[in-house]
Order: sequence, then structure tokens, then C-alpha cells
Amino acid sequence: MGIFDRFKKRESIVNTDNISDPLLKALIGYETIDRASALEIPIVSSSVDLICNTFAMIPFKLYKEEIKDNYHIIINSCPYILARGRANDIKEIKEELGDNYNELINACPSILAKGKAEEIRNLKKELGQLYEYVVNSCPSILARSNSLEIHSIREELGEYYEQFVRICPSIVAQGDVHEIRAIKKELDDQFLDIVNRAPSILVEGKVVDIQEIKKELGEYYEFIIREAPSVLSRGKAKEIRAIKQFLGDKFIDVITSCPTILSRGKASDMIEIKKELKDDYEYIIKSCPIILSRAKASEIKSIKEELGEDYHKLIRLCPSILAGGKSSEIR
Repeated sequence: MGIFDRFKKRESIVNTDNISDPLLKALIGYETIDRASALEIPIVSSSVDLICNTFAMIPFKLYKEEIKDNYHIIINSCPYILARGRANDIKEIKEELGDNYNELINACPSILAKGKAEEIRNLKKELGQLYEYVVNSCPSILARSNSLEIHSIREELGEYYEQFVRICPSIVAQGDVHEIRAIKKELDDQFLDIVNRAPSILVEGKVVDIQEIKKELGEYYEFIIREAPSVLSRGKAKEIRAIKQFLGDKFIDVITSCPTILSRGKASDMIEIKKELKDDYEYIIKSCPIILSRAKASEIKSIKEELGEDYHKLIRLCPSILAGGKSSEIR
């Protein structure tokens, strides 16, 4: 035997003749077990029982009977209802919503999976005369509402509560009272003016983002929030920094002409647009900078192909073709 033979892998032979457990025998030997043998093993049998019993408790027939008119639409849109919904809850929700039931669950089927009749009653009580307006504008509130949170938002907004909710009903569906309080403190005496013009800040805004945007914009912050307050709810400091870097010395001129670029534009899209516009880029962003936030390079390419030899002449006459035009409509 050579010196290296001792390092060779030796085949391990396991004698399974004396092993009685079928699962262990199958694992360490070369045998297979059938379904009947597997079900004799306690851990396998109990696992199968658990799965079967769980499914057996889901009252599919009751669901189907309770939502028979909308069954296929609801199940296809929100199969989650089969795991989380309860027939009794659905029946109570149906009674609570009354004539609006079909319209609301077609708009938001998850109401039947996550909603509760008792919470809907509390919601009605809390919203009062705003209930119909809010639910019709934002039916998802019935699936994720929290009447206590809404009450806190109401107290935080005070006399402006109804005014803001009518402008942006999703405030009571998705708003966070702690974030609203922090934004109110951060914006101080500008709060009412900004919320009146960009109410989505109470839903999408984060005080941390607002603070970072303020630092990034520096001396231009006041101008931007006066002209385009939506920057505070949709803009991100990181993206603004990238746009600033891309535009270079044109940054001030562009955002002064079109401040919404900071809430809608993306530096990566602007790079592609510049490549596509080539020699026309300088003229276009000077004449119609909004292209940088609304256009897509792929659409500009399609418009270019559609217009053919008239492309350069037409975009010089009307650059906004590239911001609002569609090649399919032109065709």
C-alpha cells in the first residue's frame, strides 16, 4: 500500500438489515418507502394531519355562498381572502356597507379579507359626515382603517382637518400621526400653505427626507418649496444630488424654469435623454426643461422614427412634442 492510499476516500457501507425504523432505513440506506409506510411514521402522519385540518377549517362553500355574485372577481383579485376571511365577517360587512357593498368590494376586494364590521362602524362614527366622501374616494380605508389613529390625526390637524381630508382623503387611510406631527414642527409657519398646495406630504412625506432635501437645496430651498412644494413629499435628497451633478452649471437655470424636475425627474433617465437628443439637447432643455422630468428616451426614439426627416424641424418649433407626445398618437 502506497503512502497516499490512506488519503483515498473509502466507500462507507451501512448495514440496514438490523434497522427497523423505515424512515431511518430510507435515509441511510438505499431503500425507498411508499406512502403507506411513510404515514406510519408519527412525525409524517401528524404533519399531514395538521395541513389537512387547517384546510378543512377554511369554509370555501360558505365564502362562495356569501359572495356568490362577485365570487370569481374577488377570488381572482384577492385570493388572500381564502386564508384570512371569515364567512360571518363577510356577512356582517355586507350588512354594514348596505347598498354600496358591491361597488366597494369590486374596487377593493381586500376589504373582505382584512376588514371588520365593528371597525367599519367605528370608522363611520369617527368620520361622521366625511364618511361617504372618504370611502368613495379611498375604499381601501375599509380594509386597513384604524379609528383611533384617525382620531389622533383629527386632533393634530385641528380646525384644518376637514379641509385637508377633502383635498386628500388618503390622509386618514395611510397617514401616520407621529409623522404628521414631526412635519408640522419642521415646516413651522409654512405648514398650512404647503399642505394646502401639496396635501400628499401628509401621506408620503417623511420629516427625515424633508430635512435632507433642505440641506441639499441650501439657499434655493425657499424658492423651490414656494414654486413646487410637492418636492417635499416626492423628492429624495439622493436623487436631487444626482440631478445637480448631472446638470452641472445648468442646475439653477433648469430648476428655476421647472422646479418640478426635482420631484419627478431621475438622473438616470436624464442621461439617456441626453444621449438620444444628441445635438438638440442644449436647445431642448433651454426651451422646454420639463422634458427632463416627463419624457423617456425610448419614447423620444419612437417619435424620432415616426417623424422621420421632419423630426428636427418640428421639435425646434414645438419642443414639448417630446414631453407630452406619444409616437402611437402621432402615427
